[in-house]
Amino acid sequence: MHPGNEPYLVWARAHYGWMVEDWMRGLDAGELTLVVHYFIRNRWLATKRASYAYEVAWVLKRDRGAIGRALKNSVAAGDIERAFSVQCQRRVFYRPTLEDIRDAESSHGTGSFVDEILSDFTKMHDENCPCVKMVDRW
Repeated sequence: MHPGNEPYLVWARAHYGWMVEDWMRGLDAGELTLVVHYFIRNRWLATKRASYAYEVAWVLKRDRGAIGRALKNSVAAGDIERAFSVQCQRRVFYRPTLEDIRDAESSHGTGSFVDEILSDFTKMHDENCPCVKMVDRW
């Protein structure tokens, strides 16, 4: 399935694309690794789905080589972990570590995840971001 067919990834491409292009011009390798980790964590918390390199590259509008290096660095640092798929043995998925998941879920408390994510994003950008119009879709 193409990433463009999943509503969350379409929204994430609009948001992260805007964030990277307008807010963080000229990412170096360390900053790209942080953005990749942040995307993988938020996708897992929102949809309970792991991500693979092509999806991350599509969302961030970067080539797969740069994303692959960022994923490899994140795994080596212990920020994310590899999760293998039973259905597709050649594709490697990535998800946040169990500690990261527990910390994020315990900090959410009784509020919904969408409300939490919106409050985080309003701190990051203004009303010009195209993702603001797409939040209710996923």
